[in-house]
Amino acid sequence: MEIHEEKEWVFFVWRFKPDNIMHVLHDDLLPMYYTYEGICGGNVERCINDYKLIFVDDVTSAFSSDLYEIFSKEKSYLGDGEPVFLRDYWRNYSDSLICFKHARVGISRATTWFQYGFGKPQGAIENSNVTVSVFRKFSRFLIQKMGLQTAGFQCKEDKFPPRALFLTRNISRRILNEEDVIKTTKNVYSSVVGSTLNVEHFNPFSNSSVSEMREILKVVTDLPPISFVFGMHGAALTVITVLSLAANVGCNPLVIMELFPMGIDPDAVSPIKALAKLPWLQNSIIYESWTNKDPANSEMPSTYLNPLQGGGLMCQGMDLRETLRAVHCCHNKEYICRMFQDTIVDLKGEYVDKLRLLFTQQKEFKQDNMTINHQEFKWYFPAPVTNVSCRWNLKILVLELLWKQSLNVYNLKHHYDITVILETEKVPGKDDKLKGNGDAYTKKFQQYTHQKKDYFLKVSEPLALIAIPEEFLSLPKILRAMVWIQCVVNLKHQDNSSQRKSLDTYHTCSTSL
Repeated sequence: MEIHEEKEWVFFVWRFKPDNIMHVLHDDLLPMYYTYEGICGGNVERCINDYKLIFVDDVTSAFSSDLYEIFSKEKSYLGDGEPVFLRDYWRNYSDSLICFKHARVGISRATTWFQYGFGKPQGAIENSNVTVSVFRKFSRFLIQKMGLQTAGFQCKEDKFPPRALFLTRNISRRILNEEDVIKTTKNVYSSVVGSTLNVEHFNPFSNSSVSEMREILKVVTDLPPISFVFGMHGAALTVITVLSLAANVGCNPLVIMELFPMGIDPDAVSPIKALAKLPWLQNSIIYESWTNKDPANSEMPSTYLNPLQGGGLMCQGMDLRETLRAVHCCHNKEYICRMFQDTIVDLKGEYVDKLRLLFTQQKEFKQDNMTINHQEFKWYFPAPVTNVSCRWNLKILVLELLWKQSLNVYNLKHHYDITVILETEKVPGKDDKLKGNGDAYTKKFQQYTHQKKDYFLKVSEPLALIAIPEEFLSLPKILRAMVWIQCVVNLKHQDNSSQRKSLDTYHTCSTSL
């Protein structure tokens, strides 16, 4: 058998559901970005230039291939740089054994927060560690890759009228009285807050995932910033929520009203509600959901739809009034027929009550922030950072520092001042011919073996990358880093801008060369 040696670096990926933009973001792109950050020391572009994506799945939809191309090596012997399918790749060498010089399999799931019913009923992932900072870095990466620019919004300086986004759906799970819903929502906002709410229609439907993502990014990074998002549950609503959280980090919370057809339980099916329940995101999201409870306001899925969207005759005559709890993925008939109903929103009952609650919470949050007395901060100091760790990547000459942020910085603007002393110490060997004794020998030996470099950094995220000088690796030795990290908070509520600093957290780590 002929042996074919593949010299390109390849990354094998099994995509979850590449024909749905929410799944593309949550299950593939965000985890891939996080994985690249980890294996390439924070330098995502380096991984992109190193790896060629090879899909192990058999999904042939071209809907999202342009988004995956962003994470794949631009040029290879295969031609145009597009990711390739393993089955197509293998076909070229069907009579050969393929040996890969360098290959990776699978992506990290640390950034996922929702699971879709594989092996257990659908619902939130317990103890998810996803954070707004991850969303923010990922969002900036996409903006740069798509050639877009943000408007440079600054919460504490710019004042804009409130802006809301209403998402409309084209084919299934539609709201049949959209204009009345928007009019009622604006009236309720005006009665609670006392100002006018500007509402934009947004229809994300697209035949190309990259054009859809670009349109979503454009609308969430435009000015004024989005303060309120509402519409029927769907993929685009979740994507807009994630990217709006990234765009508005440090500002007022994002207010969300998510609507559902009759018989659907938001706790079981909503990735947005799962996000809103995470303790560290509770100051970033104000969330409410509304579910239709009136059969007269529900229309069965159209018989012209795909059967996986309730099409055909399978839903005709079904009683969908009973609320369906979490189910296993993915072809549950009861779930499909409920999820793809069209809905008339009842504007005389619970919807209005929930809107009032949302807008009251939003108003109170703003008032609390506006009336904070700076005396509350008279004895405030940020706590020291914790859980400092080092990751040495000698292949790309980078030391990655990670830590957990101070426990009491809340939504206060803060950064980290970092001091690093990087030094080497050569371990004496049998070939070392330095002669002498006592202090004279020690001094001479240290001059011969010791290298040292100081770094002073200021970063906004709990991550820092330290470049290791190439000359530090010239001889076998111990490479040591001494690290001091200090959290610095800007108290914008003070009459004059001032800073409060935590105690230094000291950490040391070393590796043998």
